[in-house]
Formats: sequence, structure tokens, C-alpha cells
Amino acid sequence: MKKNSYKYFFSFLVFFSLFHIVRDLQQTLGFTSFATEVVTMEKNWCSSYCDIITYPFEFIFLVGSLVQLRWGWNRKLAYTITSIFFIWLAMFLYDYFIFNT
Repeated sequence: MKKNSYKYFFSFLVFFSLFHIVRDLQQTLGFTSFATEVVTMEKNWCSSYCDIITYPFEFIFLVGSLVQLRWGWNRKLAYTITSIFFIWLAMFLYDYFIFNT
């Protein structure tokens, strides 16, 4: 990943993490909004754990991306965050397309 493009990727991860944390907090506390009504999937395999299972990933993305943006390029941290993101994305797509059919 080029150093210029990684800033866009990690900036995206910061905004994605903040949006997802706010949405999950609203969903856990029982608030309804556009994010909790439209951007929500069926809870097929994790039932009530789905509300809290994503918090660690979101905080890893948020803190790791902020560290990357603030203090510059750290190859091991960047690869770790990127790998976790793509594994999480693959799990989401598998859950969405396989379990929701």
C-alpha cells in the first residue's frame, strides 16, 4: 500500500469505526435511528452476542488507525489492522450471503 493511499484507507477506518460504535451503542441501548433500522442484519448465529461481539474490532480499528495517522507509517500495525479488517469483512459477507438466503 502506498504511503499516500494509506492515509485515505485509515481515515475511512476511523469514520467507519466511529459510525459502527455509535450504531452498536444505539442498538444495545434500544434506541432506533436510520442506522439501527436500515443497516442491520438478521442475528442468525450469534443472537444476543451480536450486540457486543464487534466492540473489540471497532476499538482496534479506531485506535490503530488513529495511531497510524498521527505517528506515521508502522508496517506491522498497518498489516495487522488491514488483515483484521479484511477477515472481518469476509465474515460479514459470508454471514450476509450464506445465512440470509
